[in-house]
Amino acid sequence: MADQMKKIEQGMQDREKYLEAKAKYDRLLKHIKEFKEGKVNDKPLLTCIMRTQGKRREALEEILLCLSAQTCHDFEFIIIPHKVSEDSLKEITEMISELPKWLQDNTRICPLNEGNRTTPLNYGFSIAKGLYAAIIDDDDLIMEDYVETFINGIKENYGTILHAYTVPQDWTVIKDKNNENILRAIAEPLDIYCRKFSIENEMTMNFCPLMGQCFPLYAFRELDIKFDESLDTTEDWDYLMRCAAICGVTDIKRVVAVYRMWKTGESSRTAHSKKVWDDNYKMLVKRFSEMQIIYPFKNTGEDRFPIGVEAFYSNKKGHFTQGKHIIPKFDHDDNGLTRVNIPNLEKYGPLISFRFDPDSNGNRVVNNFAIKFILEDGSELSLEKANKYTNGVEHVKDSYTFLDDDPQICFNFEKAVVISRVEIQYFIDEFIKDKQYKPKKVRRPFIKRVKNKIKKILRWIKSRL
Repeated sequence: MADQMKKIEQGMQDREKYLEAKAKYDRLLKHIKEFKEGKVNDKPLLTCIMRTQGKRREALEEILLCLSAQTCHDFEFIIIPHKVSEDSLKEITEMISELPKWLQDNTRICPLNEGNRTTPLNYGFSIAKGLYAAIIDDDDLIMEDYVETFINGIKENYGTILHAYTVPQDWTVIKDKNNENILRAIAEPLDIYCRKFSIENEMTMNFCPLMGQCFPLYAFRELDIKFDESLDTTEDWDYLMRCAAICGVTDIKRVVAVYRMWKTGESSRTAHSKKVWDDNYKMLVKRFSEMQIIYPFKNTGEDRFPIGVEAFYSNKKGHFTQGKHIIPKFDHDDNGLTRVNIPNLEKYGPLISFRFDPDSNGNRVVNNFAIKFILEDGSELSLEKANKYTNGVEHVKDSYTFLDDDPQICFNFEKAVVISRVEIQYFIDEFIKDKQYKPKKVRRPFIKRVKNKIKKILRWIKSRL
């Protein structure tokens, strides 16, 4: 009887959540109709918001230069110096004063001295004059048509979140001969975030960097969808999902920003402990699983695949490029087993190397990894004829720990072979247990290659005796 009452109460609570969300959606539809009828003040359409702690002058100068180069000037810019010193605030003010006159006129400097890193987002949204808001980090880069792209998107798809593409790229800070900081890219941009938004994929991992999103401020002002200031991390992912559940998402298949992945210095990833990140992640996954999704998303089912999973093929040993890569589809069962099937590889001709990326992010453990290379005649290529290596650590057989981003498992074949398809399966754990931070030491790939060559020479000598 008690269990039945609990089920009834839970059903009533779910019903109340649904009705509340549905009421917000109906209000949004009414507002969209008013916009289309010209009953909504549309000046300005867009507000760009930037929070900064003033710690990276060189990066801030570069993003302000990007704003100065915008092809469309019809936007408001709010910069929020958050908990900065008087000297830093003075420096930021001087940098704004050096901007073109039109951008100075569009800019408001709004200092804030309270709250955590999420607080400036709520503050910026609350004072914005635009109908939409885009959030620009003070250490990233945007394209010259960033504003124009979003304004066109607002006019065509008013009411939904706009999701444009961003490309992550590794950057570092070096010193010149005068000991001045120089910002330098150390890798080519990747296209792992250039994917259509999927509400299913977003339930378990955030694949949409913040600067590639543009939010309808009606959701913040009238539907009471605000940033959760109890979060020190992943606050953007949480807001995206709660807003998308009501407003939906429109994809803009255009790269608008470079997401700089800093390999030196402080970032949000290093400013908070692994426990904080993990606790927030678990809490949000649970929150999303209980969320009422009202917007009628269409991109479900066949579009579902893990973003960041890629395969690379090469006709030169170990030579992998973005031009020779595949985005495979996948399926996984309730036990968490991921299966990947990559067909029709014969069209690429004889291959000498193959690389599989099980994810795009680090801090991952891949367990029970199994791979089959199926040849044209249906037979299976023996893995004894392939030299396997990885940028992670094989802590036990067929299980790998990856601390850094862009995990890779690679195979070099003894000779070029025509492969028909590749079948892969594995389990992936997004939380590395403490004991796995001290894996056993393994030989590096070049040592393995030398060893294999010595074995071949010995076999050849033996065959001649």
